[in-house]
Amino acid sequence: MAKKKKTPLFSSKAKSVSITGKTTFGNAKITKGQGSLATSPAGMLPSKHTRRIIRTHHTLLKQQAIIQKDIEKEIAQIKRNNQTNGANITKHALEVPTLTSEKLTELQNSLESINKQIEENGGIEIYQKASISGQDNSRGGDTSKLLIEWLQELGITAHKKPKKEQGTTEDVKNPRKISLLEVGSLSAKNACSTSGIFDYIERIDLNSQDPKYIKQQDFMQRPLPKKSALVDENTEVFDLISLSLVVNYVSDPQTRGRMLLRSTEFLKKRIISRKNSKALQNKSHIKFNDTGDISTQYTEKGLVNDSKYDEVFPCLFFVLPAPCVTNSRYLTEDHLTEIMHSIGYTKLLKHKVTNKLAYWLWSFGEPLDGANENFRLSPYVQKELNIMKNQSFNGAPSNDTEKQGKKLFPKKEVNPGGGKNNFAITL
Repeated sequence: MAKKKKTPLFSSKAKSVSITGKTTFGNAKITKGQGSLATSPAGMLPSKHTRRIIRTHHTLLKQQAIIQKDIEKEIAQIKRNNQTNGANITKHALEVPTLTSEKLTELQNSLESINKQIEENGGIEIYQKASISGQDNSRGGDTSKLLIEWLQELGITAHKKPKKEQGTTEDVKNPRKISLLEVGSLSAKNACSTSGIFDYIERIDLNSQDPKYIKQQDFMQRPLPKKSALVDENTEVFDLISLSLVVNYVSDPQTRGRMLLRSTEFLKKRIISRKNSKALQNKSHIKFNDTGDISTQYTEKGLVNDSKYDEVFPCLFFVLPAPCVTNSRYLTEDHLTEIMHSIGYTKLLKHKVTNKLAYWLWSFGEPLDGANENFRLSPYVQKELNIMKNQSFNGAPSNDTEKQGKKLFPKKEVNPGGGKNNFAITL
């Protein structure tokens, strides 16, 4: 009886969707200057096409990641088989059984097809153009508008008064400097940039669309801060980090978790209790409240207390597509909250979920020197933080971590049922 031939994971003639709305087979093309891209006013893409481009790009990246993992697994299996059979393995060629060789070739052809589709669709440049169009103020797509509204509700007001005519700013009395690291920045003219709240903003993106104002950098390869995170003037650490629609762009669940974990290294640190803290007790100019607890920030003049700011900062503005937490098998809002608590985001300041997006503003409360006895980072997270402090970190699992053999938050089904997506964040 003949064996049934397996269907390829992704055929080289994969189904794809073009921006014209027609379903085609083969490689869909989304190119500059064609069709509606050229006829859109001021270079803006129609909203329907914007959504389709973003959706198609994410789908292709997901397929790409799956195939790359399967290729790695297959190569590992080939090596094991050849070692068992005594076959010679060289750097450039593998002597393997025909069936296994065909499977690897099939996977490699599928990966080549996916890469070609991504390239012919315009790659990250067209994707970013669609993202910028989607975030245009005229469409209400700038997620940082909500962040500014939330900060104002929490008592954080502008340090500078905008001059509408000239589009510049006028300095006013600045009670405390506030800094922002905007990861995945697409524009230097969003609500964050024009609010006057932030005295220093650093914008980074994998593929900068505005090199003058947005630094081209991979956040997972950004050098870790070398100076003390307690120094207010240190531009290597920030009061607020924005990860808006960034984590969902990462195709690997583990790297998503590592990105969240890594964000804690770039935030200024707080001391939230004076228990067991001799350093604080020796600061005669510090005033404690009746319970003996304060929130503090270190400046060149020493530790200062400003409850309005310290109740908010340092913090993380985090945005995901709503289906990532409302319709996923592996992630719910409650599950995400557990993950955030485990890495030090202990207080949820603001939260909103719409049909399209889910927003969070998390306050980071990692204690210093065991000051808060009620809160401890998990051993796994603390070990990961130590690893990141001692070596260059590019998002790949470290050998030390792999030897642990167990993740704090593995990929497991927490929301069973049909019709759900597979988005996950693991640690």
